[in-house]
Parts: sequence; C-alpha cells; structure tokens
Amino acid sequence: MTGHLRYQADRGRLIADLILPDSTTRPPIFQGKIMEPLRSLPARRFRFDQEVDLRRPVRFTVEEPGQKAGRFSLRMLPVSLDSLPDTLRRDSTVQLMIADRGLAENESLVVNLQPVDSGDEKRILLTGPTGQGSVTLTSTMLRDITPGSYRAYLIKQQRFRDQQHYLKVSLLAEYFTPARPLVVE
Repeated sequence: MTGHLRYQADRGRLIADLILPDSTTRPPIFQGKIMEPLRSLPARRFRFDQEVDLRRPVRFTVEEPGQKAGRFSLRMLPVSLDSLPDTLRRDSTVQLMIADRGLAENESLVVNLQPVDSGDEKRILLTGPTGQGSVTLTSTMLRDITPGSYRAYLIKQQRFRDQQHYLKVSLLAEYFTPARPLVVE
C-alpha cells in the first residue's frame, strides 16, 4: 500500500490518500472513520479529509476477508517557523529553532519561499538526521534568492514504512506550517 498524508497546520486539517495493492469492498479505517473511495466500490484509492488533533498518533487499519487486519500508527511531530526573523540577509547565516528535537534519518525539511509579486518559488532542502531541533540557513543557501518580499513556510517530510502480515506500507507524510511574511535583502 502506498499513500500520502498532508497536514495543514493553519487549518488543523489532515488529508490522506491511500492506494491499496488490490481492489476491495472494505474501505480502510482512518482515525476511526471509514475512508471515502475515489470511485465506486470495489476500489483501490481512498481519501480522508478532516480536522484532526495531531497530539495523538495517526492510526489506520486495512482489512481484507480471510486476512489478518493490518493496524498502523505513526506520529507526525510539528515544526514551527516562529523563530524566523522578519528579514533574511543573503550574506548572513541564520539559525532557526524549528522543533523540540532534530530530524530523524527518514525526515527532511523544506524551507519554501513564495514571492509575493512575480517570480519563481524557492526551496531549500535540509535532510536528517540532525542532532537538535534547529536548522541553519547559510549564506551559500540564501545566495541565489532574489531580494524581495516572500511568503515563507516549512514542510516537514517523513517517510513511513512498515509491514504487518501480508501488507507493506510506504507513505509520505508532510506537515505544512502556516505561512509568514518575509523580506530577503
């Protein structure tokens, strides 16, 4: 089974798309709710879209007749952009406190900058593992960013893999922070 989870912190909303290896008439159970098939049953693709409290683990169950149910659980730990200054200088290094702990080996962080006016979106990718809950943006990373006004947000990406009984799971879970205004000089 493959899938994608996207949590929008500004709305407290989780959207999950799961693709099962075979069509089924038994939709997965996600956060205690039956997932919606994207087409009529039997189906392989299912969606969940709802406000959730991420202080508890994300849980889902996949059942097939004659098979043991696969019960899966993952934690999506938040990140924050609160320590981002209002202005970044391209010739300076800045350290951001993003979380209580560092990134794990299966996690990465994208610093996303959307120009307020026109221009190309800029992304800075930082990969785990990291030893602490802060990240450093060096002048080398910031050098190619055009001066101007941006909307900045973080995307924490986590690759979740597990196997239970007959079912292998591979999910990409993404946590999107609310956007903040930012000036790059």
